[in-house]
Amino acid sequence: MKRIVCYIVAAFAAAVLCRAEDTTALRARLERIVSGCEKLSGASVGISVLDLRSSMELADINSGTRLIPASNTKLITTGLAIKTLGADWRFGTEIAYCGEIKDSTLTGDIYIIGLGDPTIMGRDALADRDILKKWADIIHRSGIKTVKGRVIGDGRAWEGPAEQATWALDDIGYDYGAGGDALYFHNNCIEIEETPGMQPGDSVTLVQTYPETPWMTLDNHSVTGRKGSKPSLMLYTYPSSTYARMEGCYPVDRQPRSELFANKFPALTCAFYLAREIGAEGYAFVDMDGIVRPGEAKEKASDAEPLGRTESAPLRDIARETNRQSVNLYAEAMYRASGKTICGSAHYDSCRVAQGKALEALGLDPEAVTIMDGSGLSRRNYISPEFMTAFLKAMAAGEDGKVFMGTLSTPGEGTAWALLKDCPRKANFRLKSGSMSGVLCYSGYLLADNGQPLAAISIMINGAQAGRSSLQSAAMDPLLQEIADFFLYL
Repeated sequence: MKRIVCYIVAAFAAAVLCRAEDTTALRARLERIVSGCEKLSGASVGISVLDLRSSMELADINSGTRLIPASNTKLITTGLAIKTLGADWRFGTEIAYCGEIKDSTLTGDIYIIGLGDPTIMGRDALADRDILKKWADIIHRSGIKTVKGRVIGDGRAWEGPAEQATWALDDIGYDYGAGGDALYFHNNCIEIEETPGMQPGDSVTLVQTYPETPWMTLDNHSVTGRKGSKPSLMLYTYPSSTYARMEGCYPVDRQPRSELFANKFPALTCAFYLAREIGAEGYAFVDMDGIVRPGEAKEKASDAEPLGRTESAPLRDIARETNRQSVNLYAEAMYRASGKTICGSAHYDSCRVAQGKALEALGLDPEAVTIMDGSGLSRRNYISPEFMTAFLKAMAAGEDGKVFMGTLSTPGEGTAWALLKDCPRKANFRLKSGSMSGVLCYSGYLLADNGQPLAAISIMINGAQAGRSSLQSAAMDPLLQEIADFFLYL
């Protein structure tokens, strides 16, 4: 009997030793890829590969170094939203009124009270294209057939500024840098068609196609650029003014195109379109500070009489779209909704406190990271690969793990469409991309063929001079391929 036990112990020890040797070999192979890649010259690279079966970190290359994660931040935002709000939780919008209803006529105002639904009249499949009609039906079913007053878009349910203070100026003019209070419209962006002039120096023709914003003055200072130059048009807009200024160049040899820019007045836009739908006399906007533009609305939303409510798609669907298509606006909405739920305030300062509490509930130290926003647009976010894999491990272990992993991309779809094109086991990965100038990150899971998570992975590259596509093919693809080989072929 003792001999059998000795054999078992010896076999176990040999297996552990073999695994340790394999682990050393994996790290060596990953280090060889990093050191041999010219595209990574001068860049900071951090890698963590965590075996979810043994909780052993199998590859540690600067894994404790805090790096800019870009949109990998959305992993933490969506994961914590699923944990704190629930996968089936929905954003809401309330329709209410102030005034007097007599003989089917409302003498007073209709309120659209936003509660953070970022999908209202959006640009993807999550948007309810009939939402304006549904709001009109709510009003008509209440007995109101005529409105002698205004429609007021009210986004005051969320406190604080619409944009995070550390976002770069050259981001917040575009659709991906659009902020918002609690009432959204069309992903808080406007579409402008750009057509170059006949020769360099001519003015660029601008046509705003959707949505209409008749209160906005668009001052066009854009010019036609020389042949072969890069488009550089940027729309400067301000939440305190209805003035917008387009600057930059559009090359003479380019075809007309539509480009998306930030809309600083989504609540007013929402009110404008509902007023048109129901035939009200006007529209107004109440912002988060209670300032009304362009009319006046003295009543508080709490004074309005409720008429009805609509709701968004479930959070699981919004989280999936957020991670697969890297939608900044949706991530910010979930971040601020979590802050409102946990701390009672959607101000960014409160959101960070709420996030810290949620991380502590997962057994993680919130002081180990610096996270300024929900989307990763801020360059003041710092997360280490080691922290990211620990977070991914904590998420996978919970009952929400399958929902969370289902929000991530398989290489070949979403923002990971060009990743691992030639890898035969790419279907075993569930990953989230993160990229901005000089930054490329991928974090997520490697799954067994039966769908069980084998490893949590985080690879972060900062300070690279090469572009995303060349970094992906020269560094990211080989690194992920080595990890797949280690787990799935040994």
